[in-house]
Amino acid sequence: MTEKQRKWILIGLAIVIAAAMLFRLLRPALKAPQPISTGIACGSPCGVERWSVKTLSDPDAGRVDFAPHLTTVSWLVSQPAPPFLPAGARIAPIETEMFVVRARLVGFKEETDRDFHVVIADLNEPAQTMIVEIPSTECSGACASAHAGEFESARAEFVAREGTPAPRVERVPGNQIVVVTGVGFFDFLHGQTGVAPNGIELHPVLSIRFE
Repeated sequence: MTEKQRKWILIGLAIVIAAAMLFRLLRPALKAPQPISTGIACGSPCGVERWSVKTLSDPDAGRVDFAPHLTTVSWLVSQPAPPFLPAGARIAPIETEMFVVRARLVGFKEETDRDFHVVIADLNEPAQTMIVEIPSTECSGACASAHAGEFESARAEFVAREGTPAPRVERVPGNQIVVVTGVGFFDFLHGQTGVAPNGIELHPVLSIRFE
């Protein structure tokens, strides 16, 4: 073996040893798990109780029948309240159906969760009231919903007619008639303005039309 061959062998060994040492130094970093993002995909946190159901971003949203079911406030208010309200699941048949209601607009406000909280009354039995709510697409859940565009359109229609709701309840004088389309929903009772005795709502509202 010549001196030149010995030299190249030593250089090769040095490269192999250096590569092995570098791999040992880098191996922990290569094996380290990638950080998991826990952030919200879109929007900011707004609501809590049954929020995914309220915003049609829950796993059961695909079960909702969006064929319009024409009904009245009085009929919806007469439905039995469920004994238990699951956090992220729907209660059939009410919460898997879309209803269209023609009613009198009683009042409205903007909730702390940014929903437009709208109170409507039955046309023939005005003492029968219920709540319908329009989510904000600035909120998580609502912005991720396949129906976010409908929420925006419904809010724009409401603001164009009544102005932006304030945090306090604004009463609507006269006999303003609205046609509201939304998905059935049961809420917890906590003294809400205009709440039905059984806690039923249309939530979310997908459209609202003024007559």
